Amino acid sequence: LLLLLTLHEKGSLDAMGADKADRGAELRKDLHYGDGLSTEQYKANLARFGPNALTPPPSLPWWVKFLMQFANFFAVLLLAGGALCFIGYGIDPDKDPTNLYLGVVLFAVVMITATFSYLQEAKSEAIMEGFKKLIPKQTHVTRNGT
Repeated sequence: LLLLLTLHEKGSLDAMGADKADRGAELRKDLHYGDGLSTEQYKANLARFGPNALTPPPSLPWWVKFLMQFANFFAVLLLAGGALCFIGYGIDPDKDPTNLYLGVVLFAVVMITATFSYLQEAKSEAIMEGFKKLIPKQTHVTRNGT
C-alpha cells in the first residue's frame, strides 16, 4: 500500500496506466470492428508482440511447496522455540523431561500445520487447474472482413 501511494504521489502510477492506454489506442487505430484485422496488420502485430498465447508460469515441485510451508514467521518461531526446548533438555536431561515433551509438541504442531496448509494449497491449485478446462481451446477470428 505504501509503495502504491508513493508511486501515485510521484506520478509513476498514472504514467504506467497512461502507457497501457496509449498502447491499446495504438493497436485499435486501424481496427474496423466489423472487418477485424487485415492480414498485413496481423503479421505486423505478430512480429511486434509475438503470438497471442498464454503461457503458464513454471510450477514448483510438490516437495518445494511443502518445504515452503515451514518458511512462514509462525512456523519459524515455533521451530526456534522447539529447538530451545531441546537445548534446555540437553543441558540437564536428568532433572525434568518437560522441555523434551514441549519440544516434541512444538515440532509436531509445526509439522501438522504445514501438512494441512500444503494439502489445502494443493487442493485449491487442483480446483484452479479444473477451471482451465472451461476455457475454449479455439476461437473464431474475423480477418479481412470474413
